[in-house]
Amino acid sequence: MQQSNVDRPGVLSSLIAKQDASAVLKEIEVAFGLDAAFPARRNLVEKLIELLAALEPNQKQESWMAALEEARRAGENQKERFGWFLNAATKRGGNPLGGSFASYPLPAFVLQPKPHSLATAQYLGLNTLLLTALLVRPNGKFESIADACRRAVSPKGLGSGAHALINKLPNSRGSSFLSGIESFLSDFAAAGENEHHAQLIKAISSLWEICKTGASKAAEQAQTEPLSEAGQNRWFRRQTTGTIEEGKQVGSHVTHVVESDKTDSSAGDEPATVELFVVEPEAVDEQIPPPSETEVEVAATETRYWISRHQRLTANDPGRFTSIERRWLASSLSEWMISKDRRTRIGAGIVALMYVTGLGWETIFEAALGSDGQFGAEGCLRRDIRLPVAAYEPPSDIAALFEPRGEKLNLVLPHVVATWMQAHFQSSDGRFLDCLGVGESEARECLDDVLVRLRHGGRFPRIRMERITTALAIELTLTFRDPSITFLLSSASSHVAPMLSYYVVHQLTQVEDRYHQVAERMLCTS
Repeated sequence: MQQSNVDRPGVLSSLIAKQDASAVLKEIEVAFGLDAAFPARRNLVEKLIELLAALEPNQKQESWMAALEEARRAGENQKERFGWFLNAATKRGGNPLGGSFASYPLPAFVLQPKPHSLATAQYLGLNTLLLTALLVRPNGKFESIADACRRAVSPKGLGSGAHALINKLPNSRGSSFLSGIESFLSDFAAAGENEHHAQLIKAISSLWEICKTGASKAAEQAQTEPLSEAGQNRWFRRQTTGTIEEGKQVGSHVTHVVESDKTDSSAGDEPATVELFVVEPEAVDEQIPPPSETEVEVAATETRYWISRHQRLTANDPGRFTSIERRWLASSLSEWMISKDRRTRIGAGIVALMYVTGLGWETIFEAALGSDGQFGAEGCLRRDIRLPVAAYEPPSDIAALFEPRGEKLNLVLPHVVATWMQAHFQSSDGRFLDCLGVGESEARECLDDVLVRLRHGGRFPRIRMERITTALAIELTLTFRDPSITFLLSSASSHVAPMLSYYVVHQLTQVEDRYHQVAERMLCTS
C-alpha cells in the first residue's frame, strides 16, 4: 500500500537541524500534505512567508513565520545541496505544481497565480482566509476546500463567473474581514442558490466558520488571561521629569530601591536606586483621538517582507528580467506604442505604464488624470510621500526652523510613455480609461493580447504580469541600494517603511531625478 503524503514529512524539516524549528516545519508539512517528493518547496516557502506577514500576529503565526524564515535561510545558504530553486510553471495557468494538483491540493491553491481578472485584495483575501483557518486547525481536512478555491481562481474560473464572485469579497482584514465575509455569504444566500458557485460558496463558508471560531477563542483567552507580573529587577528608566500643567499632575518621579542580583554583587554593595516615571491615567491627552478601525487594520496588514526580499537582491536574481528580456521588452513596447493598430498601441502603452510605475492594471484603470490626479496628461506620475509610522514631527513653536516637507513626488515618465499619453488621451481630466476613450473590457483585451505577444510564442515565458509590476522596485534597489528611495518610488500601501526612512532626508528633486534615471533606462532599446 502506498504511503500517503502526510505520513512522509521531511521536505521542509530536513532543511534545518534545530529541533524546535524542525518540529514547526513538520507541523506545516502535515498541514499542507507535503511528502519528500514535493517539487516546489522554495515556491511554497516564499509564498507562505509573504501571506503570513499579512495576517494578524499570534503565537502560531509567529512560530510558522520564524520556522519558514529559518528554512529559507538554510536553502539560500546551501542551494546546490538542498536543490533550493524555484519550480517553473508547466501549464498556461502559471502554477508550478501543474500536473500534481490532486497530490498536493493545498499547495496548489496557494501557488496558483493571480489572473488579470481578479482584484489583488480579493485574491489575497481568499488565500489568507484559508491560511488563517489552517492556523486554527493545522490538522484539518482542507483538501476539497483548497481544490474548489484553486479551480475558482484559475484562468478557467473567468468563464464560469467565479472571478466576478470572488471580486465581491471584502477588501478589509482581521475582524472586519470576517464580518464582511458574513455579509457576503448572506447576500449570496438572499440572491438564490447558484449551482455553478455552490462548491466555492461552501468552501468560503466553511473557512469563515473555522476562522470565526478561532477569533472567538482568541478573544475569550485575551479576556481571561491575567496580566503578567513584572519579574524581579524589571524596571524601566525614564529621563523625563514630571510636570504640572493647569494645576493637574501629568507625571511624577518615584525612587525605587532595586536589590542587586545576588550572583553578581559583592559583599557590602549598596542597593541600586533608579528613578521611575509614573504617568497617571488622567494624564492622557484627551485631545488625541484613538486610532480608527481603518488605521488599526492598515497597521496590522503592513508587511516587512519586501524589505528582507530586497536586502537579498542580486543582479542575477531570478525575479529580475535578464538583459535579453529587458531589451526585448523595451524595444517591443517602444515599437508597439507607435503601431498603426490602435489596439496594439493601447495595450503596449498600458503595459509600459505598469512597467515603469510598478502599478497594477486595476490601479491604472481607476486612476484620475488632471492637476490633482495620480497622472498628468502631459506624461507625469504623482506619488504621495508616505512617512514611516511615528515619524518625527517638529513642535509648532520650532517648525519654522525646519525645511518644509513635500507632500507629493512629481515623477516625469520616460519620453516614449509621455509621448504615448499625449497622443492618446482625449481629455486631460477624468478617469484614466475615460480619457483614453476605451472601456475596461476592451482595455483588458488589449493588455492581454500584448502580454501574449511579448512572450513571443514561448521564447520569453518569464515576461509575465507579476514580473512587470515588480521590475521598477528591483531596478531601483540594484541601482541605488537605498531602501528609502525604493520605498518612496515603488512601495505599496501594505509595505512598512524601512528603518533608514527615520534618519535619512532626501531632496524632492533628487528623488525625482533618480526615478527618471532608472525609468528611462528600463525602456532604453540600446
